[in-house]
Amino acid sequence: MMSKRLDPIQVSAGKSGTLVRQDLRKGRSSVYFNYESGGGYTIGADRFEVVLEEKAIVIRFYLKPVDDNELIDERRLHSEMLTEVHVSDGQIISNLARFTRQRYVDAHAVRLQIVSQGTPLNYIVAFGATEAELLPMMVQRISS
Repeated sequence: MMSKRLDPIQVSAGKSGTLVRQDLRKGRSSVYFNYESGGGYTIGADRFEVVLEEKAIVIRFYLKPVDDNELIDERRLHSEMLTEVHVSDGQIISNLARFTRQRYVDAHAVRLQIVSQGTPLNYIVAFGATEAELLPMMVQRISS
């Protein structure tokens, strides 16, 4: 099976120095969210990207709920304690793996940024056992 090529790396100068950004997936995919209360919900998202900033890899995506159920689930993200995020899109996982293997990627931490209702929600990430089609991330919210 032929693998999709990555988009060109975008390098720009930001307030805190050089910023490296790579699209992981331009289209839509679903993301699974698990909460401390035990509930788990899937919400649609798009614009999956990875950014290298301040010695950290930042995985970012934008939530795009498709119906009332996903809108309710998105509200939970703002009121409940999120513990895990699972991405099960092979394209996103393989593109992220390729990005991290680049020689210029010198990161000491991984963060997750979920943009929900126009608000960036930031998390520290620890990876679970990664498979070809599953990327589990244990997360802890960073105070904004």
